[in-house]
Amino acid sequence: MLHFKIILLTCCLLLSPLVYANERLYDAFIKEIQQQETRDSALQKVDQVLESGLTPEEIADVHHKTTVALKNAFQLEEAYKWAERFKQVLLSHHLPEYEAKYSLTYGDSDAQRGEV
Repeated sequence: MLHFKIILLTCCLLLSPLVYANERLYDAFIKEIQQQETRDSALQKVDQVLESGLTPEEIADVHHKTTVALKNAFQLEEAYKWAERFKQVLLSHHLPEYEAKYSLTYGDSDAQRGEV
């Protein structure tokens, strides 16, 4: 039993930097996308961030922030594509806060595209 505990503890210690790295990648993305100077850099890393083992809330947050950043940069076709991806995330997970954010973002994107 002691050997099992030692092996389990060793595995946890070895894997903890990977979990921490994923959190750091997400946190770095959030900081970068909120800054005008680093937004383009963040948008280039968005797929890498999404593949880093995020929670459903973090996945929705990445989609929301990406959609908003693209909309604010007047890259409306790309923003619309990300809004559709955001919608698919919300169909898979019940996240009321992000459902409201999606509705506001999607409606605002439609208004900018002249579809309202």
